[in-house]
Amino acid sequence: MKKLTLLILITLFLPASLFAEEHASGKQPTISPPVTQENHTKKAKSENASKEEKTSIQTQNKTIENNNDNSKNKDLDQREKSKIEVAVVQEKIELRVAEATEWNAYATIAIAILTIILAIETVRLRLIQAKQIKHLSKESIKPKIELYLETNKYSINFIEIHVVSNGNGTANNIRFFFEAEENEAIETSRVIISKIEKINFFKIGLRYLGAGQSKKSFLMSATENELGGNDIFFKSIVNAKIICEDDLGEIYTYKYTFDMSEFQGITTIGSEPTKDIADNLKKISDSFTSVVGTSAGKKRIQTDMFDDSSRVREEQEMREWREKQKKI
Repeated sequence: MKKLTLLILITLFLPASLFAEEHASGKQPTISPPVTQENHTKKAKSENASKEEKTSIQTQNKTIENNNDNSKNKDLDQREKSKIEVAVVQEKIELRVAEATEWNAYATIAIAILTIILAIETVRLRLIQAKQIKHLSKESIKPKIELYLETNKYSINFIEIHVVSNGNGTANNIRFFFEAEENEAIETSRVIISKIEKINFFKIGLRYLGAGQSKKSFLMSATENELGGNDIFFKSIVNAKIICEDDLGEIYTYKYTFDMSEFQGITTIGSEPTKDIADNLKKISDSFTSVVGTSAGKKRIQTDMFDDSSRVREEQEMREWREKQKKI
């Protein structure tokens, strides 16, 4: 009776999962035959062991599943991270490409602007160069006529007028124009102009005067009575204008002023050596003329003529004279 009661209790307290498994497998639940307490204990131990083994297997499977899930999650995380990193890199590349494109656009604009500036500067330099070449070619044939008064080197009272071509080119068709400045010495200025125009090339002009060539002529003496004396003469002013042409026919005009007050107070010390030599030669010539006479033969020089016989006779007379002196 006690054994039957124990069997009923064990049956009642068996886990429902055993019946569920047997039902799922299509087996009919069986009722174990009555066993002894010792067999029941062994069976309980074996069931506990099988439960623990199942539990450990389930735990391992769960652990494996969890590990697999974790590895999958890690793989997913790594893929997501790699995708994010790739996206970031692509974004950076796109940004750099955009920046490079923008800088290329700026560089293209800058190069275009610099090219335009360079072209403008090149054209400007070409124009300047052409202008300089034209100016140099013009200067190479440009004539320059200078007109001035100067005292004679032998006497400061004598005034000469000089025309000098100091330009690089030839002066053609040179014309001279003179005008007296209106002041109290205007009459004296007109007298000076009349004296200048007595020199024919000042009146009719010069057809040609090459570079470095010059012409000069004596003009007047400052002590001439018709000049009105020093007080009036040094107040006279004459304005001169010269018109000439270069080889290409371009006309040039030069203006000068003759102010006679610039000659006032000029003094010299001594005289020119050439003038002294000329004066001395003139004195020698005058002295020699007084000795030999003029070409008309009004004066003659007395001379004695000797030949070889005269010398022999003179030596003989000299020897005789010496012998006489010894005897005495």
